[in-house]
Amino acid sequence: MSGLIFISHASQDQADVNSLMVALRHALKGRLRFFNTSSGDALSPGEDWRGELLGALDDADAVILWGTISALESKEVAFEIGAAAATHRYVIPCCVHISPDTLPWGLDDRQALKLDTEDGWIHLAERIAEVTRYPGKLELDSLRELARRFEAPDDALVIEALGYTVELKNRSQSRIDDIRVERADRHPLPTWAREFDVPTLAPEESVVMFRGHDEGERALCLSWSDVTGATRKRTVTVRATAGGDDR
Repeated sequence: MSGLIFISHASQDQADVNSLMVALRHALKGRLRFFNTSSGDALSPGEDWRGELLGALDDADAVILWGTISALESKEVAFEIGAAAATHRYVIPCCVHISPDTLPWGLDDRQALKLDTEDGWIHLAERIAEVTRYPGKLELDSLRELARRFEAPDDALVIEALGYTVELKNRSQSRIDDIRVERADRHPLPTWAREFDVPTLAPEESVVMFRGHDEGERALCLSWSDVTGATRKRTVTVRATAGGDDR
């Protein structure tokens, strides 16, 4: 076996694919080679890119589809996956913040890996080890570290109250969007919540607000959209007492 892995991806995702290659090489202790058209040295000026691509596919033990929204819109990715199917290559669709149901090109009937959790990354390494007949123990530290960048935990958004200060924090490594604060009990929505206008938080970003002295304990419902497109909800209680913490 050659240990060659072909990675089909959109050019916009080159940095993430480079990180994937580094992590997989570490997992299999350097016993992998990769081919992708944006790796820098894959193709030289003047080369027959289609011939080189088809040759790499013919030599590959497996083809990884780095499936993102950009990849699904890429004509080059569509050609690569079509050529992989025509040459009966083993294709591993990896869904990066997309649903497996959205996979085109005849991949919707293949078992896809979702890279929104650590398990998906570990399963990917295990499949690569199997198809390349890697006999050793997998070193998964780099993959686990990379997985944390792509995870979407359901408790990513936290709210903490200290006295009359309220802090919203994104404790995940992914952006969260469309943050909303709504009432969760019979009390009216507090003034600070009605005036909240920070719908997006970057990874590890937080925002601090201040409450009025007439606003005591309140049960609030927080909702947001994570990087997978899923809507998350969490009910929290904010108290005016110093040191209050919803965690």
